[in-house]
Amino acid sequence: MSILPMLLYGLQQYWKPLLVLIVAAGLWGGGYHKARQNCRADNLRAENAELSRQLTATKTILEKTAAAGAARQAEINRLNKEVQTYESGISESKRFILFDADVSGLRRIK
Repeated sequence: MSILPMLLYGLQQYWKPLLVLIVAAGLWGGGYHKARQNCRADNLRAENAELSRQLTATKTILEKTAAAGAARQAEINRLNKEVQTYESGISESKRFILFDADVSGLRRIK
């Protein structure tokens, strides 16, 4: 006995309930899929909000760091100018001392 005639007989007798069952399963499966999509969307929104908060915090830290870096650079520039002033004063003093020593040496010789 083949199974094919039994299947055909079953389909002839019960095609309406089977169709209802298939449609119900499709609708239930679609609803489940939609619920999963909504859950995933909620998770993505929450993750996006957290990443946005972290980005804002990072921007704030970078702005503060940049401001502190600019202040440090201004202080370094000021100190460099001060050092250059002292160095030029020292080299001028050395020149004067050497010139004075030369003049004194010349006077002694005369």
